[in-house]
Amino acid sequence: MEEKHIGKAIVTLSHQINPKMQVMNDDYKITGTQSRIHHYIAVESEKRQVFQKDVEEEFNIRRSTATEILKLLEKKQLILKESVESDGRLKKLTLTEKAQEFQNHMCNKIEQMEQELSDGLTKEEQVQLLHLLEKLQDEKTM
Repeated sequence: MEEKHIGKAIVTLSHQINPKMQVMNDDYKITGTQSRIHHYIAVESEKRQVFQKDVEEEFNIRRSTATEILKLLEKKQLILKESVESDGRLKKLTLTEKAQEFQNHMCNKIEQMEQELSDGLTKEEQVQLLHLLEKLQDEKTM
């Protein structure tokens, strides 16, 4: 019997999801990673000020990687970097009007993707899967 590998299963699923997410983003010429970061900024900025450091920590990416992604989002007029009154060196990330339209588009697409992923799973299986994935994320710092 062939041995099953958790990492391989996760990577395979990711490879199935990414192309579908890319097709969803084609209208805006934005990658899946850029889209996820944009979504994070959109959601979090409703609660608080969001900075590059927050993006780095949330996505576990290096400063240089975050800088490049944020530059591209800014170039595509989806975010703005605005000075903070209390510290001119800090730049908070905010959404543009164009970004609000994109966010609405993406929320609909994400809901569709979530529905596809959860089809065929009971509520209990969905809860258990999310619990197990979170457990792997929490315990395994790679």
